[in-house]
Amino acid sequence: MSDIIYLATVYSSHSKWRIVRWWVRRKRFKAINKTAAMLMKAGNVVFSPISHSHPISQELPEHLNTYQFWLPQDFAILKHCTKMYILGTDNWIGSIGVLKEIGYCCRHNIPVYVIDGDGEIRYPIRAKHYLHFLKGDKYGYRECDETGSD
Repeated sequence: MSDIIYLATVYSSHSKWRIVRWWVRRKRFKAINKTAAMLMKAGNVVFSPISHSHPISQELPEHLNTYQFWLPQDFAILKHCTKMYILGTDNWIGSIGVLKEIGYCCRHNIPVYVIDGDGEIRYPIRAKHYLHFLKGDKYGYRECDETGSD
């Protein structure tokens, strides 16, 4: 069986301005699509939850577009993946959703790597790195179960 890459990135914005939140999400959607396409052209099997979910999110009320809503969807796919790549763009480490995805991977022995926009691996994420991220998490992260609930 070939590897299945789960391609994650930061998505949301915490701006008080709705137009800024929309613009940031759209910018990140385009960046992840570009990276997914490049990885696929290189022969990789890739699932990008942002590429899949962004168009659907446009049909939902804004209050549902939270990590609590999307993580059960994401974990249902992530459990079938053999590795996770994180597109290391602006403030990915501040994303509670990405941190929870890393936690899921750590608990299920799925290797995690941070990549750049060209798909080059920058560095792996190990469990000890994950714990370091949690100590600096400004969102008051708590361990979640596999449904994404706290």
